[in-house]
Amino acid sequence: MAGYQVQVDKAAFDAALPAAIEDLRQASTEFIILVADFVVRRAKELAPKGATLVLENSISASLPSHEPPGLVIEVSATDRAAVFMEFGTVYDRPEPFMRPALAEAAHGLHAIDVIGRLTASTRARLFVRRMRARGILQKQSSVLHLSAAEQRTVSRQISQRLRYRGSRVTYRRPKKGG
Repeated sequence: MAGYQVQVDKAAFDAALPAAIEDLRQASTEFIILVADFVVRRAKELAPKGATLVLENSISASLPSHEPPGLVIEVSATDRAAVFMEFGTVYDRPEPFMRPALAEAAHGLHAIDVIGRLTASTRARLFVRRMRARGILQKQSSVLHLSAAEQRTVSRQISQRLRYRGSRVTYRRPKKGG
């Protein structure tokens, strides 16, 4: 079996490493902020609606902080009734809103961003960006009162701008008869 030999310029590697680590830190911070925003938005949608919307308005995310386990963003509901709504009481059944929002975020991460994390290809990164942009479009369509046709148009524009345009491998069948 043939052996392979790789030579690395140690000085260039050592010089580029801090910048690469900082880029990774910045990308992971942006990603965690996006996940926290999704959890807050979804928890507000799932929160039981009262006459004053106090519970819904109390759901928020903290600023990112770097702690020993890593980057931390705390999503919480500051209203006193949040615990009783989430877990229930002796007299009232639970109406969870925070746990389902976290579960949806975890499922979305698994369904969409695993591809972007496992493969560092441009195609995968653009796919993740398209999915994020479409999620933002879905959120904004109710606010902006977009019709279905307008939503399709904007979705197509997103797809066209964030489409991978690299070389493609195509298979052509050989011509019959030589």
